[in-house]
Amino acid sequence: MKSIKPRRKPSGLGFISAVILIVFGFIYTVVGMVFPLYGIIFIVVGIIQVIYYFIEKKRFSIVDIVNLKEEGDPID
Repeated sequence: MKSIKPRRKPSGLGFISAVILIVFGFIYTVVGMVFPLYGIIFIVVGIIQVIYYFIEKKRFSIVDIVNLKEEGDPID
């Protein structure tokens, strides 16, 4: 049997944290603290997260159809 339930969409807080990660990575790279490659890694991971949140925001659907074996109905 199938169950229809509201879908969880990615939060805006994740998008904001990804932007903060990019800014921190840029500052870390420019200042050149201990190992500037870490700053580049932060920037790349932040860009990947921003792209993910931007794409998921467009693909958001209102409901998910799931198997009751996968996720039970919380109302039952």
